Amino acid sequence: MRCRTDQLYTGCTTDLERRVREHNSGTGSRFTRSRLPVAVVYKEEAPSRSEALRRERAIKGMPRSEKLRLVGHAAFAASAKTGLSALHGLRVTKDSKVSMTPHPAASSRETSSWGE
Repeated sequence: MRCRTDQLYTGCTTDLERRVREHNSGTGSRFTRSRLPVAVVYKEEAPSRSEALRRERAIKGMPRSEKLRLVGHAAFAASAKTGLSALHGLRVTKDSKVSMTPHPAASSRETSSWGE
C-alpha cells in the first residue's frame, strides 16, 4: 500500500478490501495510522499462506527503489494488457493464493498488499 506520505507498507491478508478499510479507518496498523489514507498499488498470488508470508518478508527486505521498480513493471504489464495505468494491489485468495489484478478491476476476492 502507498500511504499519504508516499511511504510503502507491506502486509498479507485474506481479505484486501476489508484490510484497506481497516487501515483507512485507523485500525489497520500503527504504521499507517498517521499516514492515511492508504491505497493498494501492488498485489501477487502465492499457492499458500506460508509462501505469501515468505514473499511479504522478501519484499519488506527490498530497497525502496526495487519495490518501486516492481510496482512500475506490474503497472506497465497491466496497462499493456488491459489499457489500465496501474495495479490495484496484492491479492490473496481464501486458500492463500496471491495474484496481481489490474486496477480498478479488483474484485471482492480476498487479497493481500505490500509496501515498505
